[in-house]
Amino acid sequence: MKRIFIILTILIFTGCSKDPLEDYDINNKESSNSIFKPYLNQFKKEAEKRGYDYTDYEIEFYLADIDGKPAGGVANFSNNEIFIDRDNWSAIHPTRKEELIFHELGHSILKRKHTNKQTENEGCLSYMMENSYECQKNSYSLLWREYYFDELFDESTSLPLWYRKNNKYNFNYENKELLVQELDNDNRSFQFDIDTDTISNFVLEVTFKNWQSASERDPFRNTKVNLNGINYESNPNRNSIHISDNEYSKRYWSKWDYNYEEDIKLTVRRYDGIYSFFIDEKYIHATDIEYFETQSINISFSQGVNKDIVLFKFD
Repeated sequence: MKRIFIILTILIFTGCSKDPLEDYDINNKESSNSIFKPYLNQFKKEAEKRGYDYTDYEIEFYLADIDGKPAGGVANFSNNEIFIDRDNWSAIHPTRKEELIFHELGHSILKRKHTNKQTENEGCLSYMMENSYECQKNSYSLLWREYYFDELFDESTSLPLWYRKNNKYNFNYENKELLVQELDNDNRSFQFDIDTDTISNFVLEVTFKNWQSASERDPFRNTKVNLNGINYESNPNRNSIHISDNEYSKRYWSKWDYNYEEDIKLTVRRYDGIYSFFIDEKYIHATDIEYFETQSINISFSQGVNKDIVLFKFD
């Protein structure tokens, strides 16, 4: 049954009421409904898919110069207004724009407060986290987008089944078939092809052994597994891990405080269309990936270092 909400505004004047705009200095506001109404319409569609009806809800959008506390946008609950910072809006990726508007609509329409929830691996569990809160959010995954929409309209939403099936390193592999095995390969790079259209489930494991021996000669060396145009790389001297596209315009995941051991083991598992990433057999991230640029896998360390490379498929 479709749930229809009638929103009644009741003004209660108390001495401790807080103006939602008092932390911000908003200047040069410009009515911009034509830019933002498509996002409002999409919000209403997503609400309807989940049994809510906000068809008649309207709100005024403005581009403005926002100073004060860091913010991409500010919602004024009392007047049904949303102000979007002009410079921030022009700088962010289109998917981030949707997140920003849905965050502010979460305040304005759903009356959601900020919530700083995260997974055990520092993954954001909501669009509604504070601007200053540090967690990792994959903005380029359709599956994560659906989860964030579900959570936006229902705070009690659990992590989806596809996540819970893929966030463990130990896995029951049936009918394993070894495809590639290169032990103690000391070339700077190693490349081979894999047909991801015909091989549904596979595991790629790469162990970079004694990486310090090369890194001491050049402190900015990093390990890299390029999987069909997706980079999975680590920089031990900066304690960082990144998953991104080739141009680094899409950052699927980053971690900046990883403590590296003598060897670095990077694992990528594809199962039922979900790619799971592990380092040293510890879970990093799981995601769908929309498309691949190539059918090749390239494994590299900028200087020669011994690598064990194993690829197998399974049912």
